[in-house]
Amino acid sequence: MSEAPQSLFLILIISGIVGGFGHCVGMCGPIMLFFGSIIEGLSLGQRLLAYFAYHLGRASSYAFMGGMIAFLGSFLIGAKYLEPLQKLVLLFVSALLIIIGIFTLLKKKPVFLKVLFKAEAISLRMANLLKSGGIAYFFPVGILNGFLPCGLSYAGLITTSALGLKESIPFLAFLKGFIAMFLFGLATIPSMVLITEAGFRGKFYLQEKFNYIAGFLMIIAGIYFIWTEFFKN
Repeated sequence: MSEAPQSLFLILIISGIVGGFGHCVGMCGPIMLFFGSIIEGLSLGQRLLAYFAYHLGRASSYAFMGGMIAFLGSFLIGAKYLEPLQKLVLLFVSALLIIIGIFTLLKKKPVFLKVLFKAEAISLRMANLLKSGGIAYFFPVGILNGFLPCGLSYAGLITTSALGLKESIPFLAFLKGFIAMFLFGLATIPSMVLITEAGFRGKFYLQEKFNYIAGFLMIIAGIYFIWTEFFKN
């Protein structure tokens, strides 16, 4: 690939930041509502501990999946047929980012995500687990939440697979994929914390504003991928 891998980490971080305010908050809505109700009466230190445990769990799941995908991809390096496959992967990721961005702007969910997954139902069950278990459950529930079907994280994982296709040493491929998706997970934390805190004050209108920003930036990221790979050179 041309310059896309060089900006991979930055793209993942930006996608995590802006996507968190729109897509992630919407997908994890039931959990975040219960999350807020549980920690609302806690001290600042206890709230920070709860946030840290839950979101560290999410980021760890993303990191593990990213590492494994990059690790497996490293065994395919050198195959002659992989160059067009890499371009196809990048094109798919770009299109997926653009589609998610458009649907975010339209305040709708892609039909294929509705048909394939019932993430909201799973999310609600985990929210009930949080309500019954309290802070002790935040880290394991965060880990489980990281494995929920999510178009944005899938786009990040598919993008991360490019790291494995470019790295001949499996351990290094795993490490790069792990770090890339861990950064993606960390990038979603500020938005979800701010939205949860805003919920205490009835400021849910902030999510709608950031939905528009997230949608536009995801579309821009997808167009950027396509431009750097297929048109810049």
